Amino acid sequence: MLLRHLVGIALLATFEAPPILANSNCPESCFIGHHDAPICTTDSIGAHQYFLLNYYHIGTGEFDLTIGKIEAAGSNCVPYPCGSDIITQTNDDFQLGGTEPGVPVTFRAELHTRLLFYFYSGGSSFTESMLIRDAFGSEASVVRTEPSPPSPTNFERDTTLAIAVTAIPGSPFRIHCEASANGNSNATGVAYALLSFADLPLGAFITSCQGYRQEIPVTTLPTTWGRMKGSYR
Repeated sequence: MLLRHLVGIALLATFEAPPILANSNCPESCFIGHHDAPICTTDSIGAHQYFLLNYYHIGTGEFDLTIGKIEAAGSNCVPYPCGSDIITQTNDDFQLGGTEPGVPVTFRAELHTRLLFYFYSGGSSFTESMLIRDAFGSEASVVRTEPSPPSPTNFERDTTLAIAVTAIPGSPFRIHCEASANGNSNATGVAYALLSFADLPLGAFITSCQGYRQEIPVTTLPTTWGRMKGSYR
C-alpha cells in the first residue's frame, strides 16, 4: 500500500486532553497511524490527527472513555494520492455495583457499532473494523470491506458486537476495544462505536476507572452520516 512508503514524511499533530482528565492508575489507550509505534495515554478523552507533508489530513483517532466512545476515521486527501491506515485502541477497568457482595453476576458488554463509508468517483475499496475483547481473550469483531461504486455515494453499516462478562461486585474487569479505518485517497470512512452493558440485574450499575457510569437509559448512537461527512471530507 502506498501509505507504507510515506511513513518517513508523515507528520503527527497531537491534541492533548486537559491534565485533569489524566489518571495514571488507569490502563493506557492508544492511537496507531502509518503502522508506526503506538501513541498512548491514560487520559479519559483523547484525539490525534494524522497528516502527510504537513498539509494533507489523512485520518483521526478519537475516544471518550467517560461515555464508552471509540472512533477511527480515514480521510480523503485529494489531490495528493495518499491513503489512510488509522487504529484507535481503548482499555478501561470496570466494576459492577448494586448487587449482592461476593456473588458473581453474568451479563453482556455490547459495542454498538456504525461503519460509515463515503466514496468519491473511481478509486478502490475501503476497509473498516471494530473489536471488543475481555482480559481472558473472549472477543467479538466485525470487518467490512466495501468496493468502490461506479459513482459517488455514501452509506452506513450498523451492528452490535457482544461478549459475555462474569464479574464479582467491586472486582475490576478490563474491556479492550479497537476501531480501524483503512483505504485510499478516493474514499473516506469512519468506524464509530459506543460501549454499554446489557442483561444487568435490577439495581445494578457499572462504573469504570476512567469515569464511565451506566445507569438507565443507556446512551445510543446519535451521529448521522451527514454530520460525520461534514467533519471528515
